[in-house]
Amino acid sequence: MKPVGLLGGTSWVSTTHYYEKLNRAYQQKLGGLHSAPMLIHSVDFAPIAKAQANEDWTTLGRILADNARGLEQAGAGSIAIGANTMHKTAPVVANAGLPLLHIADAIAAQAKEHGHERLALLGTRTTMREDFLKAALKTRG
Repeated sequence: MKPVGLLGGTSWVSTTHYYEKLNRAYQQKLGGLHSAPMLIHSVDFAPIAKAQANEDWTTLGRILADNARGLEQAGAGSIAIGANTMHKTAPVVANAGLPLLHIADAIAAQAKEHGHERLALLGTRTTMREDFLKAALKTRG
């Protein structure tokens, strides 16, 4: 199995959460001392935050897609974005080549598993104001 490529650093705090969750899920599935094979590209958050403040999502999408291609060259078999708000760039990242492990897939799977049809969403101003995550969840039922 090829490792997951994690696009991180958007912020490093959320990256640690994704890193931990991916490893816990992998260990729960395989047991013992297993840990998830993973490659992480951690970007410098300052330029990301500036582009977010300027609502320059074209640049943000390009940055993450370029880094996704770099993770593919390094041997990743799929890509995960280590921050909910940056999933706004998911369509661009998904077109970079590798399968994208979208946060909405995991949320929808958990909601269905527990019989939840309505969810509460909390997030950054961008996540709450725009529909990129809400729409992704709706398309997954």
